Amino acid sequence: KLLIGLLVTQQPLSSNTYTVETTGDASFQWYVWNGEEWEAVEGATDSKLSGAILGKTYKCEATVGIHTVESISVKYTEAGIQTHPECGSICSHDGTHNNEIWYPISSLDELKEAGKVGGNYYLTEDLTIDKGISIIADLKLCLNGKILSAESNDNTYSMLKVSEGVTLMVTDCDSTEKTGYIEDGKWIEGSKDGAPTVILYGGMILGGHGQKGGAIYNSGTLYLYNVNLVNNSATEYGGAIYTSGAVYMENTAFVGNSALKHGGAIYLVGTTVTANGSNRYLYNTSDNHGGAIYVTYTGEQDGSLERKGGLFEGNKAYAGGAISARTGSIVTLEGTEMKGNVATAPSNSGYGGGAIYINNGSLTLKGVTLDGNSSAYYGGAVFALETAVVISADESGNASVIKNSTGGTGAALYFATCERVTLTDVEITGNTSTASGVIYTNFTQRNVMDQIGVMHDK
Repeated sequence: KLLIGLLVTQQPLSSNTYTVETTGDASFQWYVWNGEEWEAVEGATDSKLSGAILGKTYKCEATVGIHTVESISVKYTEAGIQTHPECGSICSHDGTHNNEIWYPISSLDELKEAGKVGGNYYLTEDLTIDKGISIIADLKLCLNGKILSAESNDNTYSMLKVSEGVTLMVTDCDSTEKTGYIEDGKWIEGSKDGAPTVILYGGMILGGHGQKGGAIYNSGTLYLYNVNLVNNSATEYGGAIYTSGAVYMENTAFVGNSALKHGGAIYLVGTTVTANGSNRYLYNTSDNHGGAIYVTYTGEQDGSLERKGGLFEGNKAYAGGAISARTGSIVTLEGTEMKGNVATAPSNSGYGGGAIYINNGSLTLKGVTLDGNSSAYYGGAVFALETAVVISADESGNASVIKNSTGGTGAALYFATCERVTLTDVEITGNTSTASGVIYTNFTQRNVMDQIGVMHDK
């Protein structure tokens, strides 16, 4: 007899018993996944498997003669318990995250208890936090399409405060259009005494506010994957994030964040921010430096911004409409678009840079597009002071400085007392200035310009 197919059913749905149905007489063997390979379940050699273990994944092989058919895998779960990877409803990281068990939370008291004991949990209801929750044990929290909000606008405390050496991971497994999000209040703060780890997958932080870091204050290590940080604000630094610890991000968006001093979206001090993928910085503002990002140093450590790809558009600040970097800072951009960013510093200020302002640091732009940025007076796209600058094409030959403008000097690029500036294979087109100069240079040592096409500039 030929075996045509297998059908596995759970009997009943909430029980730990599975039955496999076949067409034809067959012999059976059940297997359990041990994390590395399928392992035969001892004694499980008939059509029914009893005593399945919570969270374990099983499959069955049925054989008729020389013909063997394998069932689909099944995972045993109880009512109210979810299973999904830590990164969401399905793993988007090449299957590197396995399914995990998540337990329901329906009240603030349960969430506070979870912060004490740790574990994996998901929200079943929208919750409002009153005076903050201390996370003193490793915690994974799934928003599950729900809303976590703050009861008070008092930004002197944080809603989720992560202790030294502890890991907090927040994700959102809801695959519908209802994205889970966190709103109002100052949200995630790492202990200033140690190095916590915070990992965010998906979801949104909306309308957070604080003195330093409207949404997140990071002193340890921060990972952002597919997160939206929207309309957060700071009375001083870092509208969305203030960080003295390392940050790694992929496919994350910063939209409409603001700071009254520096860093409309991110304030980076004495650490490294590494960004890959389609990260977006849109319409963030700072009243002083760095409409999107401000990079600076501590007495012991330079600040460093490294990013591949992504977009800066419509950001605005007094200096460095998108990025401002100060003493000792290192800024490296590859394949990034910078469009329509604005610096407002006037003629007597000594500042500018519609897209980038950098002072006494290092700036490397490879395959970067600077398009339609503007400065009130100095450097429509870039203002570099006492800085080593390299601007070059990428492997595809792309590097362009186009349609930037200024009301003063250096319609495209402004280089003042820079140690060395190298431009290679760069298209400079359609930039305008009401005063003088598409490129302003005042070199202390040497500049190199190779294969530069300057066309239709005014």
